[in-house]
Amino acid sequence: MEKQELEFITQLINVLKESELKLEEFYKNKDSQKFNEMKRFILKVQKEINGELK
Repeated sequence: MEKQELEFITQLINVLKESELKLEEFYKNKDSQKFNEMKRFILKVQKEINGELK
């Protein structure tokens, strides 16, 4: 794995961590629309990471 690929994956992981906090916030505030949007975004980022690791 090249350095650029590793840096990209690291960035995606950091985005996931931040997104998790937002997801919790939306859940606590009972904002189902934003919660579902964030959930879909997290799944998209996870797929991107998975694709980079293959």
